[in-house]
Amino acid sequence: MVMTPDLIIVFGAAGGMGRAVTDLARNQSFPVIGYDKVPRTDEEFEVLELDACDPVAVQEGLADALRHANGGRVAVVNAVGTPSRGTIADVTLEEFERAIDINLRSAYFITRALVRSLQSGASSWAGIIHIASGAGALGSADRFAYSVAKAGLLGLCKQVAKDFKDDSFRIVAISPGLVDTEFATPMLTAEEREEYRLRRAESISAEGIAELAMWVIRHGMIAMHGGSLDVY
Repeated sequence: MVMTPDLIIVFGAAGGMGRAVTDLARNQSFPVIGYDKVPRTDEEFEVLELDACDPVAVQEGLADALRHANGGRVAVVNAVGTPSRGTIADVTLEEFERAIDINLRSAYFITRALVRSLQSGASSWAGIIHIASGAGALGSADRFAYSVAKAGLLGLCKQVAKDFKDDSFRIVAISPGLVDTEFATPMLTAEEREEYRLRRAESISAEGIAELAMWVIRHGMIAMHGGSLDVY
């Protein structure tokens, strides 16, 4: 069975994996609405400004987007996130809270808004993919705040799936390993960049994660709920 969404909404759509998902979905002729804190406009597509750490903005943005779906099936991809470095001995409270806000609280706001929209009848079916991280499942050296936040995101997916088992809703995580994007690159060491360069031909990239996300939307969400696809 193939699921064909009437609308795909991407949070964090201006760059990195979010942009890759947005571009691929558009190339496959799906209706797409993209949001990002830093908007982007090209000749064919406009990413709208929205701060995913603002619950009111998320609720209003999702409501605006759903009007374009006319009560149909909606797939959401949450690619909001930011890397950080440091151990628990190094990370300040401000840095820790920022990592939690961007990588976890935003996911909470987006997921809650989507569930509520489904309950209100704004869509007939809703699925959400959260771009998590292998660091959330396995930990990652010198990335305390980021790893903790992504672990929380994986927990969010599992718990929401337990609470909402209706066939009209699906939640899935994709947990990549090292992906060298314009956002992550400043946080990579020289050794990590070399590792990525050597593995790139046979492993993961933003475009590869986008391909997987689109497969999950069309095929995987029929059976998957609450799990994580790990891509290392």
